[in-house]
Amino acid sequence: MFILRLEPPIEVDCPKGRAWAILFRDLGHSHDDLWTCVIAETREIWTFPNSQVRAATNYTFGIGQPR
Repeated sequence: MFILRLEPPIEVDCPKGRAWAILFRDLGHSHDDLWTCVIAETREIWTFPNSQVRAATNYTFGIGQPR
């Protein structure tokens, strides 16, 4: 298991909306990875499994760019 502090935070989309991922936790091969995020709109802090977190659209880096 390890915890990685994301510095700078990564902008992501999660079930609560746009957020900033601040921590990443790898619990090992038998568990989902976990992302701790600060929700942009409400400033709440939530943790989501890897399957619920997506990189935010960023045209500068070609993420989510229309084809």
